[in-house]
Amino acid sequence: WRNDIAYYLADFPDHLAEAEAQARQSIDTLGAGPYNQGTLGWILALRGDVDSGLALMKLSYREIPRNEEIVADYGLALWRHGQRGQATRLWDQAQAQCVWGPRMYEALREARYPHPYFQPANSAAASAYQKRCATPVAKDKTRRGSMPEA
Repeated sequence: WRNDIAYYLADFPDHLAEAEAQARQSIDTLGAGPYNQGTLGWILALRGDVDSGLALMKLSYREIPRNEEIVADYGLALWRHGQRGQATRLWDQAQAQCVWGPRMYEALREARYPHPYFQPANSAAASAYQKRCATPVAKDKTRRGSMPEA
């Protein structure tokens, strides 16, 4: 639960120090995992320790590349810190894999990324995306995924 608290507090700039403490306690208690490392990385990037934050988010992304919050936060951190090409490649892959949710919406809106869901609901692009993403996809058991290096 400390990780959940940390992630929530990260949305409030005045509480970033407390958020970082909660994320670190999560790691101390449970060990480093993709969720608490991703949260700590996001918080560190927000606090200005961009290199450390991006390194942790990259590790997290490699473990759970289809997690909407990880993809959104990692991409947005890259975007905000001048690595826009990498952020765009990451989000292109996420779009190809139908990764979507409220955090993606916020990140992509900030970056003005041209996602099909930002077009009218009855547009050909939005309809095609929705149809493609409604189709079940079999997992490839031989590889973890083919995500871009970001």
